Order: sequence, then structure tokens, then C-alpha cells
Amino acid sequence: MKNFAIFCLFLLALVFVNSSFAAEESCLPNGKDKIATDSLFCDYYPNGKLKGELHLKNRKMDGPIKNYYENGTIKEEGTFKDGKQEGLFKSYYESGALQGEVFFKDGKQEGIAKAYHENGKLQEEGTLKEGKQDGLIKGYYENGNLQVERIFKNGKQEGQGKFYDENGTLIVTVEYKNDSPVSGICLDCDGIERPLTKDELSEF
Repeated sequence: MKNFAIFCLFLLALVFVNSSFAAEESCLPNGKDKIATDSLFCDYYPNGKLKGELHLKNRKMDGPIKNYYENGTIKEEGTFKDGKQEGLFKSYYESGALQGEVFFKDGKQEGIAKAYHENGKLQEEGTLKEGKQDGLIKGYYENGNLQVERIFKNGKQEGQGKFYDENGTLIVTVEYKNDSPVSGICLDCDGIERPLTKDELSEF
């Protein structure tokens, strides 16, 4: 359970930012790969296909930015304003299916964020406040059934987390305090209800 992709709402944005800066470094005016305009710079794969494009203004990213897979499919897209992310950022699978979307305000994640399975069904949804998870975060199986519900406060898990099987049946509840699991109950462990052991609890 600990490896559940509930944190991909953060990773989506972090990966995008890192890849964008990498593209900027390789697209500086003195670099090998550039476009002869005042503001648009591009990076390319070894085979010559476009890898990424961004706009610079006063040496800061400003305007739309896009990264691509080697097959030409768009990988990520968003907008920068005066060097900071602003507005909606999207990430895609190599197949072209939407992978995730998150909003930025003044360089920080803000508002509703969503991640999707490649089949198009919702994988995660939650709210971000000043770059931190805040409120109820839900995760779903590929069949669309609810997988997990967790409550975050200022980026840390608090209160009761609920975990479901692929049929949507509640099977485990875990109490969190200051981002750590403190107790839990297995509602159907071999037909009985019992507390989670210390080792089992550490998996959450």
C-alpha cells in the first residue's frame, strides 16, 4: 500500500519542471540545438525529432512549453509566466492518452489535480494548496472502483485512511497522525476482523 501512486499528483509537476529546465539548458543561444528566433528555443532527439520547445523572455521561461516523446506524441504541456508555472499543466502517456493534469498559481500547485490510468479511467484526484496536498485524496483501480481515501492537512496525512479491494469493498482502515500510521483494522482477514500488526501497519 505504501507504494500506491497517490503521490503522483506531485511527481507529475516535478518531472515536468525538471524536464523543462533540462530543455532550457540545451537550448540556450550558445547551444547546438536552437531556433533562430528571439524567444523560441528547441531541443531535439539524436534522430532529429523535436524533444521540447520553450519560450524565454529576459532569460526567464515565459509562455507555452511543450515536451514530446521520440515518436512525436506530446508528453507534457503548460505555460510559464515570468519564470514560474502558471495555469493548467498536462502530462500524457506515449499512446497519447491523458496521464494527469494539475493547476499552478505563481509557481505552486493549486486547486484540483487529477491523474488517469492509460485506459482513460480516473486514477487519482485531490486538492493541492500552495504546493501541498490538502483535503481528501482518492485513488481508483483501473476498473473504476474506489481503491483508497486519505485525508491530508498541509501535506501530511491525518485522520482515517480507507482502503478497498478491486470490488469496491472496504477492507482496511488506518489512523494517521502527523503523516504516520498509528493504528489500523483489517475488516476481513481470513474471515475475521482484527487489528493490524506492527509489520502490517508499516506497509501503510
